[in-house]
Amino acid sequence: MKRLTERLKNGGISVDHAGQHETSFHRLATIEDILGEEYDLNRLRELAQADRDGRCVVLPATAVFALIWGAGPGCDMVCPVSIDGEGQCDFCDHGKLFVYECPCRQEHIDQIGKTVFLTREEAEAAMEMEDRP
Repeated sequence: MKRLTERLKNGGISVDHAGQHETSFHRLATIEDILGEEYDLNRLRELAQADRDGRCVVLPATAVFALIWGAGPGCDMVCPVSIDGEGQCDFCDHGKLFVYECPCRQEHIDQIGKTVFLTREEAEAAMEMEDRP
């Protein structure tokens, strides 16, 4: 979208056309509606630069579903649960692969489709594949 204002060498701001004053105020109001009541222009500048540099990522979901080894519903909690990397407790055989919902974070991106899924159905399907011999 084209700028409505021009920053002058003397530090002032000019609007190219006299009829655009109203448009400028509407546009400023729209921008402030997007940003909310409290916003930090330095942070906004940093985010815009990160986006231009290709360092800004919009995650595809607000929650993800991760396949995580857990003690399982049959665990009596008598022994301390310690997962050995194969999905079993070190002390008993109650370890099991579960689907856990967790907030979507940057570190999940590389695992989407492997151990992190965007829907519970995808995670459960992957868990079923893991259970097959």
